[in-house]
Amino acid sequence: DTGLEGGNVRIFHTLIARLITAFSTVIEIDPYSAEAYCERGRVHQWINNDFDAALEDYNRAIAISQDYTTALQLRPDDPEIH
Repeated sequence: DTGLEGGNVRIFHTLIARLITAFSTVIEIDPYSAEAYCERGRVHQWINNDFDAALEDYNRAIAISQDYTTALQLRPDDPEIH
């Protein structure tokens, strides 16, 4: 891609990578951060369309905090939600 569109796509992909890296860094510092797992899961699910990675992060968030309702609501494998 060239021009404005190609530049926008590269910027978008760079921002996604930075988001995932940022949440991964938080998880390295605090592996019990349910919020960091959940937010990284959101990036996987809603931006990358990577439902397997999202589900893994949501399940980890729920394992850390059984009542983490955000992760429970976002899990892509729950037929009652979607």
